[in-house]
Amino acid sequence: MYLNEKRKIRGKKPSADSGLRRWIRERWTAQDGSACGSYKGKGKVKCRPSTRVTSETPQTWGEMSPKEKKKAVRLKQKADRMDKQFSSHKTGKTWDGKNNKYTPSINEAVNFFYDSIESKLLLEKKKKRKRKKSKKPYKGYDPDKSHPEGGLSVSYARKLGIHAGVETKRAAEKAGGFGKIKGKTAKRRKSFCKRMCGHKRKNTSAKTAADPDSKINAALRVWGCRC
Repeated sequence: MYLNEKRKIRGKKPSADSGLRRWIRERWTAQDGSACGSYKGKGKVKCRPSTRVTSETPQTWGEMSPKEKKKAVRLKQKADRMDKQFSSHKTGKTWDGKNNKYTPSINEAVNFFYDSIESKLLLEKKKKRKRKKSKKPYKGYDPDKSHPEGGLSVSYARKLGIHAGVETKRAAEKAGGFGKIKGKTAKRRKSFCKRMCGHKRKNTSAKTAADPDSKINAALRVWGCRC
């Protein structure tokens, strides 16, 4: 226990090399060599000790290379623009006053931000590759408009106000075959087959017409057309 001028204080008396006494002996200066409080240069002042007192003394200006000094000043000014305080060039961390904890340096945060964006872009590329690799039911298949069995999807056909080929196929399955369907469905199928067979004969290349996986042949199959 030691005696203070006003009252007794418990504990060991602080040494000359600790606390505020050490800080005074370290003689902290700004980046231009002036005292921290009298700095009048551009940007936020960056203070570091000019003399090492103990092993606990932070890295001094004399222990840093010109490149390290520039980096320390730059990080301090970046942190100030983001309303944070850069604590140490050596640790590369900043003190977050709101959360009362050290956070990664500005460079680390920026790198993490760009790395996360890059990883997202890579994932998107992988997804696109998988989509490309996935085998389509037939050539020219559009998942938004086409049905996997052939022709238009039911939802897209209804938007256009027409009948989908897969609906005719389901009706034929219930009736026991395309030859047994009757009424409007039979007339619709007959009209479609006549038009599409003519289109295949006149406007389709020999290669596409012979290809069983072509869009037109898939549509003809789902409607039960023979041509």
